[in-house]
This record gives sequence, C-alpha cells and structure tokens, in this order.
Amino acid sequence: MKNDANGKKKMHLLSFVQHGVINHAQLMWAHPRDKIGYDYARPPFWQEMGRILERGKFDAIFLADVLAPYDVYKDSYEDTVRYAVQCPVHDPVALVPVIGCATEKLGIGITISTTFDTPYGMVRRLSTLDHLTEGRLGWNVVTSYSQNEFKAMGLKEMVPHEERYERADEFIEVCNRLWDSWENDAIIADAETGIYADPTKVHRVEHNGKYYRCNSPSFVRPSPQRRPVIWQAGQSGRGRDYAAKHAEAVFSIQPTAQAMRSYADDLRARAVAQGRRPDDIKIIFALQVVVDESRRAQIENSGRCFARDHVWPYRI
Repeated sequence: MKNDANGKKKMHLLSFVQHGVINHAQLMWAHPRDKIGYDYARPPFWQEMGRILERGKFDAIFLADVLAPYDVYKDSYEDTVRYAVQCPVHDPVALVPVIGCATEKLGIGITISTTFDTPYGMVRRLSTLDHLTEGRLGWNVVTSYSQNEFKAMGLKEMVPHEERYERADEFIEVCNRLWDSWENDAIIADAETGIYADPTKVHRVEHNGKYYRCNSPSFVRPSPQRRPVIWQAGQSGRGRDYAAKHAEAVFSIQPTAQAMRSYADDLRARAVAQGRRPDDIKIIFALQVVVDESRRAQIENSGRCFARDHVWPYRI
C-alpha cells in the first residue's frame, strides 16, 4: 500500500494464478461450479479472467510456473498426475497476447527461468511480448529450484543454489545490455530515402562471460517499456540479494504480519546496500482469500484450508 495525492492509502492488487488445472487448492477442478479443470486450456477462460481483473481494478495478473511434474514423493510422479498436483501445467508465455488483446491496462507478469535459456533468446521473446501488450509485460525471474526440472531439461545434476544465482546475475546483465543496444532515435523510417534505421545507433553486444556469450545487437526494436518490469520471489539470503539488486517488484509468502514487516525491512536494507532507495522495490505479499455462501461457511472452510502449517521445502 502507498499514499495517494490526497494522503489516503492506495492498495495494489495482483492475481496469482497458474496455467494449469488448479491454481491454489487441490480438487478445485472437481467443484461443480469450477471452470478451471477444462477451460484453462482455452483462450476465452483467460480473456474473461483478464476482463474481470481489470474491472476489479487489479494492477496485474501474475502467472507462476513449474517446468516438470514433481517426482520426489515415492520417487515417482504418479500421485502428482493422479491428483493434479500442479499438473498438467501449460506454458504461461503463450497467454500474454491472449490476455493482452482482451484488456487495456492490466499488467501481465510471466515466470521464466534463467537456467535453461539464453539472454539473447529471452530478450527477443520478452521484447516482442512487450510490443504485443503495448508495454504491460513483467518478467518474474526464477532460477528453478526442483531436481525434476533439471532432469526434464536433460541435465544430469541440479546446478547448485549459489551458482544458479551467479548465472542469473550474468544473465540479466547481458539482457540489459541487449535491451539498450538500440538508441532511442535509431529508427528513422524515412520513406523518401528508404532508410529505416541508422546502423551507427544500433550497437553490438560483445560478451564473453563465465556462463554466457553474445555477439550481436538485439534483433527487436525497442519495446514500449524497453525492458519488462522485473519481478523476483526469492526467499533465501542469496535470492533476497538478487531481488535487492535487480527487481522492481517482489512477490513473497509470509505467515504473519510480523513476518511481512521483518521481510520488508530486510529487503529494503539490502536494496540500500546495493545503492538503491528503500522504495525502489514494491513488495507484494500473498493473501489466500476464501469465498463462500455465508460468513459461517467461510470461517469453517477457512479453518480447513489453513489447518496445517505450510512448509516450503525448497530454497528459492
């Protein structure tokens, strides 16, 4: 929340969803009034969701992602498949133009891992999507945290936690240089001379780093934002350092208001240590909202939803 011009509190809202059969609660798809179980794979579902969120004054829709079915329990993915535990999950990137074409102001944040991609390919994809949404794109930068994703991507071993963030630091450094490789006035589009752009204002990015190499300018004209809004959701110390250095917005799940305050104070202190201002990073905390037919039913079902402590087993 922040104060508006009149000194009143202004709340920022985003909807946290996934391109799959469930978003938060198991068996949502089995409810007789639920549409996710079937309709999540079709454009009208997402277009209507985008319009609803925009009418409700939401700032953005935030699309989480996992890249492969969980297979830790019983050393198998059978129960993941059997009970639709974040399975199946489709690629969230494809939803950006689908939602963007149905809305006018709603931001669209997508989760993409740096671990299995290249900076050049990432910039080309994200810049294109920023054009298609007229400057409403956000990128939730993740490094992938589960071994099943690494196996699915053909890697024998999981990249260690600290190294994943070291790679991600270099990854976004190259991305930023590519986003800046076209000067603001590089495009001339002079029909009389036939000159579209001034090549002296398009600069080759030469990078030979520890993990990545690049020898080209970006292949996409600068998008409305030039680069997407950078999101991050790391909870470990290294993840928080990454957010403090690079992120414009952070998504976090904390169990109490006291924990939220502690997290916010820590992250802002880390941002100052990186030479930034404390309010350079917007922090969005998760709220699990329970809607029901009556207040009594809402309280009872809320108790069922939160009957057990939530334990996040991975450092992200």
